[in-house]
Amino acid sequence: METLFTEQGLGSDWSVEVRFQGEFVGTILPSSDSKHYRYFQGHSKEIYVMEDHDLGALKDRIARKLQRHGMLEQGRAAHR
Repeated sequence: METLFTEQGLGSDWSVEVRFQGEFVGTILPSSDSKHYRYFQGHSKEIYVMEDHDLGALKDRIARKLQRHGMLEQGRAAHR
């Protein structure tokens, strides 16, 4: 199961698009003071669900969460 992070834009327009198994799942944006990175799940950019001062660490946390969720979904499908 692949998690793909694609950086987009420059300066104040910079963001990271997050895709899991080819589907859009969220966006990473810098905080207003640029001291943290915030992950917004889905298309809404109003409430973030994860935050970290280190972009690499945040990407790792997101990928692990998506992998766990994907494995749970596969397990449920196998038992149907």
